[in-house]
Amino acid sequence: MPSKDFFQTRYSQAAKTIAAELPAIADFIAPMFPIDNPLRRELTRFVLEGGKRFRPALSLITAQSLGNNTAHIHLALETFHKYLLTHDDIIDRDTTRNGAPTVHAKLAQLRSGQHDASHFGNSLGIIAGDLLEAATQRIILQADMPAETTRALQLLINRAFNEVTWGWCDQFMMDYEPLNAKTLSETRIEQSLIWVTGRYSIQLPLRFGFTVAEQVVPAGIDELADTLGLLYQTGDDIIGVFGDQAKTGKSTSGDLRQGKKTLPLWFAYQAAPDGQKKILEQVIGNQNSSDDMLAKARDIIRTYGLQKTQAKMAQWKSQAHSQLADLQTQLPVELTSFLSGFIDFLESRES
Repeated sequence: MPSKDFFQTRYSQAAKTIAAELPAIADFIAPMFPIDNPLRRELTRFVLEGGKRFRPALSLITAQSLGNNTAHIHLALETFHKYLLTHDDIIDRDTTRNGAPTVHAKLAQLRSGQHDASHFGNSLGIIAGDLLEAATQRIILQADMPAETTRALQLLINRAFNEVTWGWCDQFMMDYEPLNAKTLSETRIEQSLIWVTGRYSIQLPLRFGFTVAEQVVPAGIDELADTLGLLYQTGDDIIGVFGDQAKTGKSTSGDLRQGKKTLPLWFAYQAAPDGQKKILEQVIGNQNSSDDMLAKARDIIRTYGLQKTQAKMAQWKSQAHSQLADLQTQLPVELTSFLSGFIDFLESRES
C-alpha cells in the first residue's frame, strides 16, 4: 500500500478509536456544573462532536507502534486541543468551526439581542477553555499509569502550553503590525509556525505516544516535528484563504480581516507592485473590509504569493523525508510508514 494511502487508512482507524472513547470523559467536563447547564452542554458537544482528532490519533498510533494499545490516556490531547481552540476562536473573532458556531458564539446566543451578548459569550468561552484544561489534567491524573509516566505526561502538556502560547502571543502581536513593519520577516513568521503548530500538533503527540509506551524519544524527532509543523500550518494558511468553506467549516475571510501574517501573504506583499501593495495594506487587518476588497486581496495573494509558498512547502517536504530517513532505524516500521504518508499528504491537502 502506498504510504499516503497507509497514512489515511491508519489515521482514520485511530480517529475512530478516539471518537469512540470520548464519551467516557463526558463526566470530566465541567463536573461541578449541573448536567443541563448550557455551558456544560455546549462544551460537551464541542468535545464529542466534530474535529479531526488528529493529535490524539497521532499519539495513539505512536504508542501502538511501540506495543501499547491503551487509548483512553490519549483523549487528554483532544481536550487540550479544544481548550486552546476555545480561547483561539475568541482571539481570532471566529464565529464558526467545523460548520457550527464556535463555543463563544453559541453561548452569546443566550443573550441574543442584548447589548452585552458578545462580552457574555466571550467570557463564558474563556471559562469553557479553562474547564477543558482541568479536564486534560484529570484524564492524565486518573489514568492507570506509573507515577513517573503520569508526571512525564503532565510535564509534556506544560511544556507544550508554554511553547504554543509564546508562538500564539507573537502571532497575535504580528496581527497588529502593518505589512511594511521592519519587525516582520519570513524568519519570524516561520518561527511562529514552529512554536504554534510544530511543537503542540506534532512534537507533543509524538512525545506523548513514546512516553505512554514508556520508550525513550529518539534524537532528531523534534527537528522532524518542526518541519512537519511548517508544512502543516502553511497548508492550513493556504486553506484559510483559498479553501472550500463547505469542506473546512470555516470562513475564508477570518485570517485576512484578523491581519494574520502568513507566508502566502508575506511573499505576495514582497513581490506585488506598489498599487497591489496598497490594496493589501487597506484590506489586511481591517475588520470592515468588504467582500469585493477581500476578493481582490485573495487574487493578489494567489498571483504573487501562492507559487512561492508551494515551492517552500516542496522544500520542506524533501527535508522532512530526509529527516525521517535519518530516524528510520530508531522508529517502528509502522510509524515510519505513517509519517512518510503524512508528509506526502500535507503538501496537497484540501481541508
